[in-house]
Order: sequence, then structure tokens, then C-alpha cells
Amino acid sequence: MIATLPLHHSSDSLEIRHLNKNGALRHQLFIITMKSDVDKAQYTVKPFAELMVFNNCLRFVVQPEKQYPEVVNVEEEVFSEIERSLTMFLKKIYSIDVSLVRNNPSAERRVANQWHLR
Repeated sequence: MIATLPLHHSSDSLEIRHLNKNGALRHQLFIITMKSDVDKAQYTVKPFAELMVFNNCLRFVVQPEKQYPEVVNVEEEVFSEIERSLTMFLKKIYSIDVSLVRNNPSAERRVANQWHLR
């Protein structure tokens, strides 16, 4: 486990894990889970998010807005904590600087793509 990040509006926390520990940077995957889900899970856990590194940027493969919209709406500051934790880890292990790239939530993208209806 890379880090545990307490949520500010809940007694729960996020756990950042590193998958694919061997291999090139482009093959590394990081999964973020809710601690309460991991504690009560028997077989599967719904990820809060999954990230990978692409062109020295951390990018979401699984969007937290889709997985846990109720958490994202009240815990916006958690993204800077995720970025800080993963940046420190990647600098230590791979000696690179990365930044977090957040895509617009899918609802915002849909609205933005409806320009022809305006």
C-alpha cells in the first residue's frame, strides 16, 4: 500500500495500492479503494479509481465520479492528496515528476457536447 488518505467528511478513508510492481513505468497501475469496502469484502472490491502514468501524467482509467459520485461531490480536496501521494511515490521509485490530469465528469462532457442544441 502506498498511502491511506482520510476523508474529511466521513469516518472512511481511501487506500492507494500499486499493482504491476515489476516492469516499465507505462505498465504501472494504481488502484484506490475505500477502506470500508476492503474491510468488509469477501471476494471483490469496487474501486474508487484506477490510475496509470501516460506521458508523465497520472490519468484516471476508472473515474471516481462514476464509481462514487457522492464522495467526489463532498471530497474535492482528496484529488490533491492523491496526486501528492503518487507523485512522491513515483519520484522515489522511478525518479520522475508527474502531475494528475482530471477529465471533466461525464455529465459535464455530455453538456459540453450538446452545443448544437443551444
